[in-house]
Amino acid sequence: MKKMKYCVAAFISLLMLTPASSLQAQDCQTSLQCVQPSGCESLGDWSNLYDGNTSTCFQTSYTNWQGIEIEFGCTVELYALRRYMTRDGSSTAGSRGWGQGERFHYYDVIDSTWVTLTGSNTSGWDSYWYQLNGYWNNWYVPYGWAPWQTLDTPAYTDRIRYYFDCSWVGESINEIEINYNPVVESEEQSWGSVKSIYH
Repeated sequence: MKKMKYCVAAFISLLMLTPASSLQAQDCQTSLQCVQPSGCESLGDWSNLYDGNTSTCFQTSYTNWQGIEIEFGCTVELYALRRYMTRDGSSTAGSRGWGQGERFHYYDVIDSTWVTLTGSNTSGWDSYWYQLNGYWNNWYVPYGWAPWQTLDTPAYTDRIRYYFDCSWVGESINEIEINYNPVVESEEQSWGSVKSIYH
């Protein structure tokens, strides 16, 4: 059994996580919602982003930053993510350009904080990282399937977010693919000043 320990100064929580059985995995009800901009529900069919079909897409009418949150409905061990993007819903020619940023985040259930995936904690998107005004984004990522963005250390999470800066009407996100394994809590106990998790 692989052991990993995380420490914070608040309480002790011994949390046993094991790979979920098929039945338990089915109990994880995935849902998604848009998180940016305000009123984003009216921009298009966001469910096409995560339906397992690259022939469908979310084709936006908004030319600025927008984002989607995918909730797993349970705790998962997250390994990698990627997306399939097109110029107009179908064309995968070329790459996105300068200033057309995009990035993934996950919610760390151990530390209760959002984590941005960057070149310092992942691999696979190394040649696309740029920093502008203090923010890390990925530019010039090719259309079609992007390379897998693989976490250096798998993370425990219950949701991820994907943000992208759209530069013209018609640019589309066809699919987001996530490599993860559902886990199940088998025991939890709290009593002191350090939090530990074992898997």
